Amino acid sequence: MNDPRDFLAFTRYGNLGVLLLGIGLLGVLIHRKPARQTIAAGVSLLGILLICEGSTLLHGATLSLRGSTVAVLIAAGVSLGTVLTIRAKSDANKQAT
Repeated sequence: MNDPRDFLAFTRYGNLGVLLLGIGLLGVLIHRKPARQTIAAGVSLLGILLICEGSTLLHGATLSLRGSTVAVLIAAGVSLGTVLTIRAKSDANKQAT
């Protein structure tokens, strides 16, 4: 039988993950600027990661190193995508003037 603390960890991680996933998907649908869509996609991917980590805790395992690595890669990808889109937009503005 699972420990009740594992279920509480799953509900906390799962609820936060579902909230982040919903906010991220809503941001992807609403925003038209590529930088904001990139950030929203990163938020939704982080929500999926939290749901997966919560289900790992429910089954009695410890938080995985793989999950932490994926979180760092998501953050790096979002920041790189945001910087590249902002830089490309500023370069296009400079060429237009």
